[in-house]
Amino acid sequence: MRFLFVCYHNLGRSPMAEYFFRKYYPNHEARSAGIDVRNQGEISPILIWQSMKEKDIDMKHHRSTQLTPKMAEDADKIIVLRRGILCPTYILYSNKTIYWNIEDPKGSNVSDIRKVRDNIEEKVNNFFNEIF
Repeated sequence: MRFLFVCYHNLGRSPMAEYFFRKYYPNHEARSAGIDVRNQGEISPILIWQSMKEKDIDMKHHRSTQLTPKMAEDADKIIVLRRGILCPTYILYSNKTIYWNIEDPKGSNVSDIRKVRDNIEEKVNNFFNEIF
């Protein structure tokens, strides 16, 4: 199956979910994308990378990817990491879309980012167990 994880900037939450999914479920395809990657916000990718390195995941080569209709079309499941972000209609009204309620770590310290990371790791594993 093909999974697409979506957040606003594709700097923190959605790439964390993508990389956890790849680590634990390598027989499936995972991608991530952002709704607006031009506006990077107030999140430090270095803190994200450091927190993921603690889980033996190297994200230092991750670059934000802009969400496209084709990416959504190609996915079997679309996981939006926070309900309430301004999703395009092709995500908003898709029967493939699932919403999680993961806080945006922007402006957070490394301790808060670890909490978000651990929440995402748990959600990824619970989600996989629910659908398979």
